[in-house]
This record gives sequence, C-alpha cells and structure tokens, in this order.
Amino acid sequence: MIVGILDDQTECLRELDKLVKDTKLAKEVKHFHTVSQFELALEYNREQLDVVIADIDLGPQNKSGTELAAQLFRRHPYIQVIYATGYNEKFSQTFLLTQANVCGYMTKPVNPSILKAYLIKAQKTMIEQMNHRFIITYQNKPLILLARSIVFIESQGHRAMIRLANQEDSSDCCYCYEKLDEIQRRLNNSIFVRTHKSYLVNVEAISRIERQEVTLFYGNREQRIPVAKNKYSEVYQKHRQYLEYLCREIDQEEYSDE
Repeated sequence: MIVGILDDQTECLRELDKLVKDTKLAKEVKHFHTVSQFELALEYNREQLDVVIADIDLGPQNKSGTELAAQLFRRHPYIQVIYATGYNEKFSQTFLLTQANVCGYMTKPVNPSILKAYLIKAQKTMIEQMNHRFIITYQNKPLILLARSIVFIESQGHRAMIRLANQEDSSDCCYCYEKLDEIQRRLNNSIFVRTHKSYLVNVEAISRIERQEVTLFYGNREQRIPVAKNKYSEVYQKHRQYLEYLCREIDQEEYSDE
C-alpha cells in the first residue's frame, strides 16, 4: 500500500511519516507540502497512491482538504482519503458533506492506534476494489475507474462515452476507443445491463423502468436511456434481482442490530 501525506506543516509531515511507517502497513510513504505539488504529481502520473492522509486546513492560499478530496474522487475515485485536523470543532460536522472516498477522520495529535486501524480498513477496501477497477486509456494516459462509479456507457461511433456518478458537467465525461461489446466483457460485473445496442447501464442508478426507456438518477440529475424491445425483459429481471439483493442486505443489517 502506497500512502501519501499532504500537510503544509513540515513538523506534522515528519510526525505522520513516522507513525505510518511504525504501522508497517505502507510499502512506501510520499510527502506533499502543497496542493499544487500534490495535483501536479497525480496529473502527470508521477506518483501512484492508494491512500492519502490530508490535513483539512491547508492554509488560506490552498484548497481545503475536503475540496481536494472531492476533486480526487472525480479524477482518481479509487484513492482513499483519511482526514487529519487540529480543528475538530470546525470540521467534525461538515467533512462528510463533500462527495469523496473518505476512509477516516483523525484529530491532531494523531493517535497511533486509530491511524493503524484506518490503514487496515483502507487496505481491506483496496483489496476488495482491485476486482472492481476498470482501466481505460483517456487522453493518452491510463485512467482507473471504479465500476460502481459508472452510471452508463454510450457507444458513439468509434468511441464510447463513460458517464460517472460524480461528474456533473457533461464536458467532464470520459471517452475511450473501444466497442461496447468489449467494454461489457471487460467489466464482467453483475450490476451492468445492456438496455440497447448503444447503451450499457448500471442497474444501481435505475430509478424507474418503462417499456421503452429507463430513468437513471445520480447526484442531482435524471437521465432517460432507451430500452430496446428485445431487452426489456432482461433489464427488468436484472433490476429486480438487484432490489432483492438490497432487501436481503437490509434484513441482515436489521437482524445484526437486534
């Protein structure tokens, strides 16, 4: 597991570096003093990270840790974030309002046991996610996506447009030059269904099914996707199986709480 530490204070960086290395869970630890340094490293694939421990308050000249985490979720959704802050009263009630892949929240000075517990949690999640990553070539660079973050994929001639749940601006869509049949084979995931020869849809995003279309809901948006006549039964059954799975999960959670 490769861990990045982002903090504008050198002393905090050194302390966190020591604590992370003491857990013996990190294969490598990388330091970043500024947001621009961090962004530049990821933008040009100079660094590969699995977890980022980020200070929330990075100074008035920088984005906050929560803003950075939201940006990270859009570009690198598989990277998990552990927040660290010396201002618990300021951030404790708001840090989850931003959509991000948050693994933990710590107050400074950091408790070594809590840090280790979060890193173990991140490691388990990372192993689980390895089977659900989807890699494409986008803008001549490899881009790793989480399958669950994909809302739908549309075939557009010689390329495919990939719509992600965390992207609100259509100009931020990802594109790859692959046929939809090949993408469907590579995803090999039970949560996707082919609604039409030109569309592959995540059943988790379906809010309504009709004979000729499905309505997807993600973020604050709705999108209608066509359903081919010969695909309606398959789409209906796949979505029904997903709802039954959800019901079983809810029942198990309620049983565990009793």
